[in-house]
Amino acid sequence: MKIYIILMVLFAISYPIAYSLIGRTLRRHVGPLFVIWFALITLAGFYAPSAMIYNGFATIVTLATVRDRLDAVCRYVLAIALLPTVIWRLYLGPVYFGDFNVHDFLGMALLLYGYANPRPRARPLRGFRVEDAFVALVLFIFWVAKLRFPSASLFLKEGLSMFTMIVVPYLLFRNHVRSIDEFRRVLACLMFGAAILSLYAVYEATFGWAMFGVIEVRLWESGTMVSKSFMQRGGALRASTTMAGPLSLAFFFALALVVTFTMRDFIRQRWAWICWILALFVGLLMTQSRGNTACFVLGYVIYCIVRRKYGLAFASAGGGAVAAILVIFGAQFSSTLAGFLNLNAGGVEGVYDYRELLLQRGLEEGMKYPLFGTSLAFALVRLEDITQGQQIVDLVNTYLNIFLMSGLAGLVPLAVLAFMMLRKQIVGYRAIRDKALLSVRAVVITMFVVMLVELSFMSFIDRVPMLLMLIAAGSRLIGFERARLLRSGTAAPSGILRPERRVETDPPAAAPLPAGA
Repeated sequence: MKIYIILMVLFAISYPIAYSLIGRTLRRHVGPLFVIWFALITLAGFYAPSAMIYNGFATIVTLATVRDRLDAVCRYVLAIALLPTVIWRLYLGPVYFGDFNVHDFLGMALLLYGYANPRPRARPLRGFRVEDAFVALVLFIFWVAKLRFPSASLFLKEGLSMFTMIVVPYLLFRNHVRSIDEFRRVLACLMFGAAILSLYAVYEATFGWAMFGVIEVRLWESGTMVSKSFMQRGGALRASTTMAGPLSLAFFFALALVVTFTMRDFIRQRWAWICWILALFVGLLMTQSRGNTACFVLGYVIYCIVRRKYGLAFASAGGGAVAAILVIFGAQFSSTLAGFLNLNAGGVEGVYDYRELLLQRGLEEGMKYPLFGTSLAFALVRLEDITQGQQIVDLVNTYLNIFLMSGLAGLVPLAVLAFMMLRKQIVGYRAIRDKALLSVRAVVITMFVVMLVELSFMSFIDRVPMLLMLIAAGSRLIGFERARLLRSGTAAPSGILRPERRVETDPPAAAPLPAGA
């Protein structure tokens, strides 16, 4: 009960402040029903007898407190931020169907709810696009290529797990977010959830206590989960709050910061908007993630370039470089900065950076099966010589993971589709004058580039697939909106504003000459 009281006290501090700073549009999705939802589900985390009861209760409370289709999507994004990853090992009798977390159940329930309650009514965006092909290939790689048909039962179980992790979030965002305004509200909810998480992150890093980890460990059915309170660097706890680890939280904060750049109109005052950005940045620092902090700076530079603020982009890049130099220099005299840079690490990382070692060994094994790769289980056996402290091979490089599982046959087409998605967002917008569309386009491009960079040092787990699906659905929506504007005559496909039609008329008759002329 003590932990629950602390969690709710921190929520009672952060929520009213954040709520008072936002406008009426966003308040509709984070009002009293949202508070009741969070309080009840968090309480269930400490008193539910099992993960099955917790996940079922969370699903019922969520369905009872959402209003319509759009509110369901917004609540799912808030759940991604604020609900810990409680995993339920699903059995039907003696048959084991796999591990599913609370976000999987909420995703499926809210997807069906959106079909049953389509208000506010809007026409669905139909048609197969490059984003759909991208998601289908991701599913194929992490399902078929990963397993290589070991057995029919295992193949189907893994397929169900991948479907709920990849396809369900994508369908939720793809089918139930039907306009640029709706997509901006969803992004604003992501920003709101991150603001609440920032205070939790500061508390965890300050007092060295992973509070949400208590819920996860208590309901973890396999009994092998290690407490997140041991995830430290330089003697200080790396905050992870509701996420699986500090990297996942840092990743979430980095993307939330990118989103906040364009959410100025959802926050009442400019000073409040600046404070909001600073709060999220402090939360990011509490994770002690060097890569994600650098990605935040990169994201801001890219955002400025997309919005054609080249001077600000140059100044931001220069400021980031100077700050990095000062941090490296200060680490010689500060144990805190040295811990942040991991200069006092021991073991494998102290002799040879684990990521470099993983890349070297992974490429060695991958080149043995360069075209089509091999099963993930076989690849991990071959990489047992680089196990980490928990006696696992931590594949903290998604591209290497894809190369090992599918070879060039999977990695190259995926890269081509990602390039096509990015090009689709860059080319053909010179004539567009819709400010909301251009704003969302800028944030989707920035989020996608930051995501592509971060996947080089992160695993494809936890919130990563869900947020990638949000970006893919946003890219698809922007393509539809651009096509609609071009069809309506707002802009010409050539990138030049369509000239007004000129009506030909007879020239006026010449005035008669004066007498005597």
